[in-house]
Amino acid sequence: MNPGGDFGKKELSPALRNRFTEIWCPQSNSRSDLVQIIKHNLHTGLSLHGVDIAELMLDFIEWLTQQDFGRRCILSVRDILSWVNFVNAVCERDEDSFMTIRAPEEEEEAERDLRLDAVTACVHAACLVYIDGLGSGTTVSCADSTLFARHMCLGFLQQRLSKMTKLDHEMLAALRVYDSCLPREPQWGEDFFGISPFYITTGPQTESRKLCEYAITAGTTAMNAQRLLRALKLQRPVLLEGSPGVGKTSLVGALAKASGNHLVRINLSEQTDVTDLFGTDLPVEGGKGGEFAWRDGPLLAALKAGHWVVLDELNLASQSVLEGLNACFDHRAEIYIPELGMSFQIQHEKTKIFGCQNPFTQGGGRKGLPKSFLNRFTQVFVDQLTSKDMEFIGNSIFPTIDEKIIAKMVEFNNRLVQEVCMEKLWGHKGSPWEFNLRDIFRWCQLMQTDQSPGFFNPGQHVVLVYADRMRTEADKAMVLSVFREVFGEEYEPYCGSKEFHITPLNVQVGFSVLRRSGEAPVTLDPPLSITHQCLKPLESLMKCVDMGWMTIVVGPAASGKTSLVRLLALLTGHHLRVMAMNSAMDTTELLGGFEQVDIMRPWQQVLETVDYTVAMVIRRGLMSLDDGTQDTEFLLQTWGVFCQWLKENRLQRPGGTVNSEALNKLEVIILLLQKLNTKLKVFTDMSKLQMDFTLLKERLAQLEDGWTNGGFEWLDGMLVQALQAGDWLLMDNVNFCSASVLDRLNALLEPNGSLAINERGVIDGKTPRITPHPNFRLFLTMDPVHGELSRAMRNRGVEVYIPGENERVCWDTLDLKTLLHSAGVTGDCVCDLLIQIHKGIRSTIWDSPASSVTSLLHAASLLSCQLQRGADLRSSLQHACTEAYSFCQRTVANQKQAQQVIEQHLAIQGTADWGDGLLSAGVWPDGFPSALLSTEDSCFSSVLRDGQVLLFCLNSLSLQGKR
Repeated sequence: MNPGGDFGKKELSPALRNRFTEIWCPQSNSRSDLVQIIKHNLHTGLSLHGVDIAELMLDFIEWLTQQDFGRRCILSVRDILSWVNFVNAVCERDEDSFMTIRAPEEEEEAERDLRLDAVTACVHAACLVYIDGLGSGTTVSCADSTLFARHMCLGFLQQRLSKMTKLDHEMLAALRVYDSCLPREPQWGEDFFGISPFYITTGPQTESRKLCEYAITAGTTAMNAQRLLRALKLQRPVLLEGSPGVGKTSLVGALAKASGNHLVRINLSEQTDVTDLFGTDLPVEGGKGGEFAWRDGPLLAALKAGHWVVLDELNLASQSVLEGLNACFDHRAEIYIPELGMSFQIQHEKTKIFGCQNPFTQGGGRKGLPKSFLNRFTQVFVDQLTSKDMEFIGNSIFPTIDEKIIAKMVEFNNRLVQEVCMEKLWGHKGSPWEFNLRDIFRWCQLMQTDQSPGFFNPGQHVVLVYADRMRTEADKAMVLSVFREVFGEEYEPYCGSKEFHITPLNVQVGFSVLRRSGEAPVTLDPPLSITHQCLKPLESLMKCVDMGWMTIVVGPAASGKTSLVRLLALLTGHHLRVMAMNSAMDTTELLGGFEQVDIMRPWQQVLETVDYTVAMVIRRGLMSLDDGTQDTEFLLQTWGVFCQWLKENRLQRPGGTVNSEALNKLEVIILLLQKLNTKLKVFTDMSKLQMDFTLLKERLAQLEDGWTNGGFEWLDGMLVQALQAGDWLLMDNVNFCSASVLDRLNALLEPNGSLAINERGVIDGKTPRITPHPNFRLFLTMDPVHGELSRAMRNRGVEVYIPGENERVCWDTLDLKTLLHSAGVTGDCVCDLLIQIHKGIRSTIWDSPASSVTSLLHAASLLSCQLQRGADLRSSLQHACTEAYSFCQRTVANQKQAQQVIEQHLAIQGTADWGDGLLSAGVWPDGFPSALLSTEDSCFSSVLRDGQVLLFCLNSLSLQGKR
């Protein structure tokens, strides 16, 4: 065991240590010992023009550990052997040292010697073992000064080597290995891929090896790729570390594709167990009751098949999982499965293992890895992309956009990084922020989608991509100010519109247009209203839905985050699933798990589907004027009788027993539904309902035969159900949940991403993988008071901030009256009175808990209830306002003060002219159409909305007797 004191390491108890003979093994770091180890393992004949390689190695290591940036480097025999093995590998003469390469301009193939001289090999070895990892792992504290550290290291090597020998062009080029301006062209061959001087043999997937959507020739990207190819020369796993958005996983994926290797991506989290990776005994789905069988985990299956493996978010995994991987990563290179009593060797010539992680200093549940575990990896700190890289990548991926515009976009992005992230001049609220290539890609994609070539305007979408995330109006204004400084007066930023239009086919807010599915909900509570306040964030939300991006809606309590998503789902006709997150939630609640077979579960699902289908068909049938009315009445009667029978036999709740009689009755209703649906054409396809019912009958037959008694089945979690069905999923209060659980979804949130269900085991040689339905959308809502999401998760979505009432955002009076009217308050004068009381309480009592619109709506609903019970208006107002505003105050003094404000405003009822003002334009008696009415009858709601002024004028004339 390693001694305690490191990450995840602890000492044994005195009682247990007392039962062992304890032997301390000192580190072998004396110079003479290390020289002997190096000479023993170094191939004969390798020297630096007569100078011993061991002396150079030890001089460099001794110098490095004396520097400020290298004091925390791990000095071990394992690293020294890696240096030696690398020099042996790239300097020896064998069949892999020669490759046939055909240059594009050459007709004849040329055989190129890929061996390196000892000087160049030593430089690359020093970079591979020590310099590449500066800024990651134990040296994370010097991440901001990696360029300086590399310059110092290479300067020391050049100084020492120049004393030993004359440095030729190839040796000097090796000393410029971190210069991103050097040309590095990737080369493809029939059996190899690489960037000079490092090449790897290709895998079995020889088709489509070209990287059409990945700019590997960009300066920093090519340099990172060359470093990764260099690391693959050793038979060790590679650990890539860097900030979110630098392209760690995408770089590994690009190299795997270019070299024709299949890449298996495994996302780790705190809930990941060793059995999720290696395998375990799992229930046989569809098998006999109590039947279990071994299923390989995704890691074991990939190692058997010789695939490349990337373990994403490695430092989110628990210590027990990391220790279980030790034998897989060190010289043993094997996995022992005690359940099978077998060991599996890693095929180093085929399998390559990568780990990817963000620095543990960025939080989000990330932990520091122990030195003993880090020492098993070749560490590579992935560099941030430079401005030239971003411009090159942008021009390569988006060739239709003018290069000057992309250059300005990159300059704007870097200005924000400099002012907000590095100098911290503004943008403090909500920090730390990420402005990187993902944002530029989103910006370019929006321009390509919404605009025509030759007429690109970056100002149209800068607010959505950059300003909407900011938490204060001053910060939003600063983003637009920087935009105007960079782009000048040629492009003016678009700050949103309040134009709203809905038709049977589309819904539009400003520049955002979404298609409607046409399915209106059967019931909706509480009622939703379309207010001026919600139109600006609604436009941003609609644009994200249109582009298929995850949206993170941020705002204080009662700012309307959840209602905004529910409103959009209602207007577009999509089914919205809401998942209330909590601190105890784990990945099984998102993805699913094995449960005991229960016939009531599929029975209730079929009943819910039939209930919804019956409601939709009956609604269409009763409104139709043709012969379908009689069939609709018969269906309604049959369904009512069946529901009554279900109640009598207790088949609507869990715990009942389904029999063949219930299935026969339900089958009759499904046949009636199909017949009526064919006539009315409500649903285009009812095959899923029919298929679910057929599966239910098969399950019941198996249950009656005793086949599935005591059996288990896999049940999909809400996330997987939404992914497959194409529903929208809202994760409410998402920051209550552990950040490491959410980071399990990272692979899903990548472009063209998918979700691997490792917990289900390998089925038919493959890990179950869910590809999202085209209509699936994911929304996250959070109140920043309870903490932030991880930087990696925030960077994968688009943040939209909705300010609260305490942030100097005043509600529109018409919006407030619309909400009060929907809560049951009638008349302009009563609405004005409630609003005045609400504002009076807010201005008088600064720390009042009843300062949000929620309190105003609470008072309105209480007033409506009192009036419906027959109480008079004055006493109802008195009671409602006292309940909503006075009793909730924290001190007796505040309660008295609130009561005085209420009495002062209620005294206006004694005036002669109070109560005459019933009419209110857009509120009473003809209000703006609700969201539900707009959804059900968009044409009629548009007429009502456009005719509000005319209706108000006509009603005013009627009251005056002049109509």
